[in-house]
Amino acid sequence: MELQYRHDTSPFILTELTTPGSAALRIENRELPPDIQVDETAHREVARRLGAGVQVYDCDAGKFKFREPQANLYEPEQTTQRGIHFVGPQTGTAQWADRDGSRVVGQVEIRIDAPPPADPTKDVQWLRVKAIQNFRTAGVFGKVTFIQRVLTYGGQAPPSCHNGKTVSQPYTTLYIFWAER
Repeated sequence: MELQYRHDTSPFILTELTTPGSAALRIENRELPPDIQVDETAHREVARRLGAGVQVYDCDAGKFKFREPQANLYEPEQTTQRGIHFVGPQTGTAQWADRDGSRVVGQVEIRIDAPPPADPTKDVQWLRVKAIQNFRTAGVFGKVTFIQRVLTYGGQAPPSCHNGKTVSQPYTTLYIFWAER
């Protein structure tokens, strides 16, 4: 599968992100903004997935309101699809499911604007998400405690809209999954 992206504003050009061995994919927890870092004395990284899809927004009262994410999850080194990311079972939650059958439901704990030189008007926020429910504990997502969404590119809603309109904004990101030590 060949993914196509714009190359105008982000230092993490997504064709570079999808290239096996990309330096961007090796970003370390300590290199992230402190607010979204995970305590590595209590947690360990268990997986990384490149997310490629859309952020869906509905127009209400002249402003776009976030509805849901819809993304495929790829193994970063081989860019093979491993799972999907989609809306959660409860309001304000999202899910990540792996092809091994494991799944995690999470709720955003901390949001920050994508750091410079990213463009917050185009690139969705970086997140630290707390896991609130896990399924099939034997799989890769079965014991996840936190998910970080970093290196975002695209996905931000347009600044204005006409009531009743729905838009799907393409985005890519790197998701980093953590479990207790």
